[in-house]
Amino acid sequence: MTTQPHPGIIKAPGQIKNLVPPRPLRPTVKMSQTRLLDLVKTQCRIFSMNFNPQRLRLGNKVLRQRLRGPALAAWYPKKTVAFQDLQNTYKPLGLTTFDEAEDDREEAIQMSVTNILHAVWQYVDTFLLSSAKLRGKGRPKKKRTAAGKVVPDIGFRRRSRTPD
Repeated sequence: MTTQPHPGIIKAPGQIKNLVPPRPLRPTVKMSQTRLLDLVKTQCRIFSMNFNPQRLRLGNKVLRQRLRGPALAAWYPKKTVAFQDLQNTYKPLGLTTFDEAEDDREEAIQMSVTNILHAVWQYVDTFLLSSAKLRGKGRPKKKRTAAGKVVPDIGFRRRSRTPD
């Protein structure tokens, strides 16, 4: 039996062919689908992995990660006794406490809210008046007498339809 050289091998010095290495031989035996699933299931059990033949997104990647709770809790300092703890302790006894810092904070909030509302209303009022005047829709000037005195404004007067 004579062996034929692989087509990628040079036969003679003048003949250079495509130098591609030969493919390795593969087994031609095909395994059944159920047998492959059993093999994968056994692999998952041995290596403690999740068996997921439908390839669903189960979130295992996230669940395998280390928990972040202890690291976040260690970041903040331990809680010390606060003034509010004393207030809560003495409240059932009927004793009242006064927290000056809290009182100042609430007062500042109330003042800032009042100031903000006042400034907003003042701005809106000024804006509306000036825009009406610019468009010629403002209130008319007060009527002056011959002596230069201002006549008190009574309200709108209707014109009579009869000619004078």
